[in-house]
Amino acid sequence: MNCATAKRHAYTKLLILTLTLAVPCYVAAQANPTCPPFTPPPDPNILINSDFNTVGPCGTHTAWKMGDSTCPSDPTASAAANWTIHSDNFGNLIRTALVTSTLPIGGGARMLRIHSDGSESGVFQTLPNGLTKVVASAWVYVRKGHVVMQATAGLSGPSSWSTKTKEWELLRVCTDGFVPVDTFLVYNEDPTGSDYDVDRVEVKVNVEP
Repeated sequence: MNCATAKRHAYTKLLILTLTLAVPCYVAAQANPTCPPFTPPPDPNILINSDFNTVGPCGTHTAWKMGDSTCPSDPTASAAANWTIHSDNFGNLIRTALVTSTLPIGGGARMLRIHSDGSESGVFQTLPNGLTKVVASAWVYVRKGHVVMQATAGLSGPSSWSTKTKEWELLRVCTDGFVPVDTFLVYNEDPTGSDYDVDRVEVKVNVEP
């Protein structure tokens, strides 16, 4: 997967709709027009370790820079098992940590904290083969950066972008069956770096017709 190719599709593919959630401490969710109403579909969450409760092979903190990793046995491992880190093309520093969740509703015991010194830095998970229409979502708390979430690792989108800082925000997209659904990713696109939390990530089969 080359996350660098995804940066050129920003803002060009989709209209963004706003779904208002009447809950304190939240901001509006983003969703592309193919998304059904905000009701979790009944299908199980496809993502592995979606609650970030399972620690990665090298503990609750990892760091990678210019190919040097604090996890020699698995250099691209994040602090959460089954989640792979991705840095930018310049090999800038990316750090991950499992910390206590601060999501006010629906969060688990832990969330994943990501810090990077460059763009295109975050985590991803390869999805099972044969998926076409899915609902993907992630809660993010951005202190610094511009965070994007998508279920396709390329130019095809769709993508959902963070719009706020220091507030929890739900990013949500649905694929329409015409783009390859292959990789769920959450990463930063701000070239000055990032500092953000990720919690309650989901990819479910879209049961809407």
